[in-house]
Amino acid sequence: MIKILNNAKFPLNICRGTSEQRIHSAIKLNEELFNNLSKEFYRPTISVDTFTKSLKSVLKGNKIDFKIKNSEIYNCNGACARDFNWKNQTKEVCGYSIYLPINDYDNSLSINDIGTLMHETLHFFIGLLSPKHTTRDAKCFDIDLYKKTESFYNKFIYSSKYTPENLKENLLPKILNTLTPEEKINFLQATRYRLKEEMHCFLDGSIYDYKIKNIHKKFFENPEYKPDGNSFRFPEKITILEQELAKTLKDVRENMAKSKNL
Repeated sequence: MIKILNNAKFPLNICRGTSEQRIHSAIKLNEELFNNLSKEFYRPTISVDTFTKSLKSVLKGNKIDFKIKNSEIYNCNGACARDFNWKNQTKEVCGYSIYLPINDYDNSLSINDIGTLMHETLHFFIGLLSPKHTTRDAKCFDIDLYKKTESFYNKFIYSSKYTPENLKENLLPKILNTLTPEEKINFLQATRYRLKEEMHCFLDGSIYDYKIKNIHKKFFENPEYKPDGNSFRFPEKITILEQELAKTLKDVRENMAKSKNL
């Protein structure tokens, strides 16, 4: 059984509502964090300690275990990942690692990267508010489903190079044909939610990138703005995944009914 420790989630009385309502709550927390951080940019950088304190202040006393790590060391622009404790029979989600572009020289974060920071912190807040999705995510990790599908996800789904039409007609059927019915359902459910999350995180990142460059104009001579993720065509891909999920669930139910009648 997979357990989410209390320091890796908000209390259940906070995690109420539909998926969209919880995402809205996460967006409000991210807005509060941005307002706190914006006041700290007396110069073009803030320390990791200042960022951490601002993030903790938004958690309202909830003791959440998170670590800020340098994304460049891990060869990525930014990321937010759940920390798993998989030892012997123990299967726990025990916290989060937030990967950000840190300047090692003075352990600072640049105002130029505020879009990336806010993108990743929205992932963080959504994770804390979504225990059901966190459990599914951990299950996909536990049964090695991500090991089988992550390369496909990164290359064909979480990409702007391939059209939704190509995904529907050619690419998605190929990966689904390699999965069992249960794996198909888990993959489609997890991927649908991941894309919904990315859609909101890209938009939030671009909003705060624009805002910070208008609030602190003195630090930007010729500002370039962070893209809002439209090129990924997330809504169309989500629709395709939902249609395929509905079809898969229908097929599974029909097969179960047939087996009972034998």
